[in-house]
Amino acid sequence: MATVDFPAPLGPAYSPLNSWTSVSVALVFTAVLQDAAVRSVRRASERAAAHAAERDLALRKSIDAQKMEVIGRLASGVAHDFNNLLMVIGATTESLRLAEGDDERAELIEELDEATSRATLMTRHLVALGQPHGRPPLVLDLAA
Repeated sequence: MATVDFPAPLGPAYSPLNSWTSVSVALVFTAVLQDAAVRSVRRASERAAAHAAERDLALRKSIDAQKMEVIGRLASGVAHDFNNLLMVIGATTESLRLAEGDDERAELIEELDEATSRATLMTRHLVALGQPHGRPPLVLDLAA
């Protein structure tokens, strides 16, 4: 049987070049990992800031909507009360119109009636402001 001659091993000889190469590779690898970690943290921070901005915007919109709902309810309540007063004024105007009187008095009664009609229309708009959207106003025929 034939023997094979292998070259002699180089051995664990110390070389400053090998040592500095290992340190350099370790430093480069550490720098690359640190850069990747910093970029990852920046991206996470940017995403968190974007989510916080979206949440704050949604919260502000919700608060504004709640304020508008409260204002609408208040306006609707005031409009109902004011409309009750206008009904009294309108009925009194009609009673005065039916009574005998001069032309000047009839002209004043007509102006009062027109102002009452305009105010009634305005209260309807205020009542509509206080109603939830999508629900039509309820019309009642009180004479029926």
